Amino acid sequence: MKKCIVFCFCFAALALFSTCTKDQDGVYNPSKKIHKIYYLKEDVQELQEVWNWNGNLLSSIDYYLDGVVYYTNSFYYDNDRLTTIQNETSYATFNYDGDKIDGIKIFRNGVEDPSTIYSFEYKGNKLSTLKIILKENLISPDKKNLVNPLKYILPQFCNDIEKVVVKCMDETTGKYQTETITLNLTWSGGNITQVKTSVVEGSYTMQEETKCTYDNKENPVKGFLGVYTGGVADNFHCNKNNVLTSNTLEGIYTYTVTNSYEYEGNYPVKKNSIVHSSSQYVDDYSETIIYEYE
Repeated sequence: MKKCIVFCFCFAALALFSTCTKDQDGVYNPSKKIHKIYYLKEDVQELQEVWNWNGNLLSSIDYYLDGVVYYTNSFYYDNDRLTTIQNETSYATFNYDGDKIDGIKIFRNGVEDPSTIYSFEYKGNKLSTLKIILKENLISPDKKNLVNPLKYILPQFCNDIEKVVVKCMDETTGKYQTETITLNLTWSGGNITQVKTSVVEGSYTMQEETKCTYDNKENPVKGFLGVYTGGVADNFHCNKNNVLTSNTLEGIYTYTVTNSYEYEGNYPVKKNSIVHSSSQYVDDYSETIIYEYE
């Protein structure tokens, strides 16, 4: 695993759910509900996600590929608090300590031991440290359907972790490997402004640092525990506002994401992203995401 975990994987992660009046992990009551998410490719809108609601609770998300449903994540609750995310090949269970999320375990369907374990530490009411233990031999071989709650907390790390796992599986077929990822978070107001990441796998250690800036508009997925809403490494679901810039330093290389938005009222309806790397091995690219609300 020699890649930048934050940038190169462009994942999505778990995002802490919050209510409109009081932050409470596992609860997602948005004042503006997402209905569909599109990617804009060559001036054509390509459907990526459809969000299905049961009253105020998100019941499922359908993920599309080439115009048809590729897989579905379903959400289950105890009253209004999320307890389980499940799809065709895996599921995630959530534990709480009072109003705070305490831990998450990811299982392959039919396997008793968890493939991924998340643990959380707080300073006051803020998440300060997130530790992830990956057991590569237990990760679902069908990567398209891997449940990763990081899709919903720190989305940009999800894809990173998935691709790291896939790479490790390819390199260590038939062997058992455990990888530990630690994220230390720094906050300013309601947004994460710095993430220091450390990855330990056997004798190998990697460290990197990401810094972010924000707009003053509402993040429509703040508090959501389980959705992938972008292909670039800068979308923290626990942030109050939307990321404008994300700068990552890993070794001698830097990775920069610059976002611009179009808004309706206080919410973004279009996000344009430009991704640049100082590495000769990573090409620059841009993408556009469109949000449709109910």
